[in-house]
Amino acid sequence: MKFFFAVLIAAMAVYCRADNLCQDFLFQKDLTATLSGFEFLRGENGLVQDTLWIEENKDHRLSLSVLNSKTSPTNIALDLLIQAQRKRKPVLKRVLETLKALPYHKKSGLFFSWYSTKKIKAEQKAVSSVDNLHLALALWTVKENFPKEDFGKTAAELFARMNFSVFYHPDSGLIGGNLRPEKNGRWVLEEYNFSHFGSEARLLYSLGWALKLFKDFPQEDAFIEKALAALEIETSPSEHGELLKLWDGALFQLYFPKIFINEEIYSPKMKAYYKNTARLILEEGKTRNLILPAAHSPARASYEVYQDKSGLRALVSRYNQDLNDPRYASQWDELFTPYAFFMASTSWKTHFLKAHENARALRVDGQTLFRSGLGWMDGLLLQDHQMKIIPAQLAVNQGMIALSLFQLHHPKGWSLSSETLYNDKEVRARLQSFYRLFEAKIKKGG
Repeated sequence: MKFFFAVLIAAMAVYCRADNLCQDFLFQKDLTATLSGFEFLRGENGLVQDTLWIEENKDHRLSLSVLNSKTSPTNIALDLLIQAQRKRKPVLKRVLETLKALPYHKKSGLFFSWYSTKKIKAEQKAVSSVDNLHLALALWTVKENFPKEDFGKTAAELFARMNFSVFYHPDSGLIGGNLRPEKNGRWVLEEYNFSHFGSEARLLYSLGWALKLFKDFPQEDAFIEKALAALEIETSPSEHGELLKLWDGALFQLYFPKIFINEEIYSPKMKAYYKNTARLILEEGKTRNLILPAAHSPARASYEVYQDKSGLRALVSRYNQDLNDPRYASQWDELFTPYAFFMASTSWKTHFLKAHENARALRVDGQTLFRSGLGWMDGLLLQDHQMKIIPAQLAVNQGMIALSLFQLHHPKGWSLSSETLYNDKEVRARLQSFYRLFEAKIKKGG
């Protein structure tokens, strides 16, 4: 029987190389392995741990160790969206029971930045606007899809208490990043605001407004008109078409919102930016003679160091002074990250087939980038013409891979959250309004 299945899989692989339609066969294997590996991250209280390190001994047996057992609202959000997509009610119930018991910022109803995955306690009492936005969308998606379940009602309660008004600056129309506690017990909003559209934080404006999360302010068109007037939307021409510049050139800054809400449904410009960037990734890989496309984004580059200046140099904002900082010069264009590759694949599926096969077949010093039962490793370091596989898995990156694969299987290329948003007439109309104003600003020259 085992021989039969081995022959069948081999035959299917040959067929896949001959027919792009069979790409779904490979994507399904990726999804199965990714979802299996994702469960290794689940902690004692049901929440997923942040980082796993994977080592192989001389007998080719794997050893899994936890690098960071804490978790963030974004990790929790991705987990909820994955389990909602799979309709895994027992897991959803367990996660939401834990969420309901967690301490939180009382004034805003928002969650703290880091929580234990062993006990019911906060590990860091800062409040992130972006992290909470992701969790707000996940809670909203669960409540909309499971309204009669107890965990669906819990999701509705948690979503209803969330108020993002503390992050909004009515004078400028901009939204801030983090709320931090001081020793005197006061909470202070840091000075940094999200003013660059080429960031995953743009969802604070479009989705935050669509879901009416800034409850202390009028949620009329004037709210987003002011925000869009203040936001820097930076584009540049290229041989692949017009590109949206990204703050760090990191591909998650472009594609993360696509995975959550499918911006291309509402904006032809965003659809073009997605596809043109996918072209750039493939062609730059060929031009630079890389073994894989130039799908660059941050990854855990070693056991100790998180390499965060790892974007695609061609996409980095001209306002980002780090691009000219010699301390970071060696880090740009260095890391191939599977999560960035799969997010980009959702914009140009069939053109990524060969690269997908190459990534699956890659071996470096006996290590592989993809492992059955675990999924994809965090990255491939391309430093000084040498390759090194990064044998780590981050919950956020694995979550992005899983949600990308769900989109690749969807007949319209949508995620569950984006489909749920679109099916709500009021939310859909508000998203359409936001991106219509965005398109108008682009037409006028930003």
